[in-house]
Amino acid sequence: MASFKATAKIGSVEFTDVIDCSYSLHRDIGATGQPTSQIYGGKIHLVVESSDNTGLVESMVNQYKPIDGTITFKKPDEDAKMKELKFTKGHIVSFVEEFSKDGKNPMIINVDIVAEKLNFGNAEITNMWKNV
Repeated sequence: MASFKATAKIGSVEFTDVIDCSYSLHRDIGATGQPTSQIYGGKIHLVVESSDNTGLVESMVNQYKPIDGTITFKKPDEDAKMKELKFTKGHIVSFVEEFSKDGKNPMIINVDIVAEKLNFGNAEITNMWKNV
């Protein structure tokens, strides 16, 4: 079975081969299982191969400058877009760079991004943030 591929543009940094990506939205529920809150969240977790580009850590350190980005998921055996996750006014809230002498990916970067606005095709969520 063929595997999916993904690319990412986070701020000014481009990654042509995303190793891992997940994102989540949430809604609180009450004791009876009924939804009790608006939808919130939109935390994006991304793992990419490290490079000499320091743009991600620079974005983390520049905490008051939001970033925009796009993660494009591609169809198996094609270079065609299957779907796209876009975010605006995002902030890197976790940055971890790992090195391992052994293994498939010897040097990787793990980042967590939260964003004020996320778009998933026709679905959009806007988190009501106060000025950060």
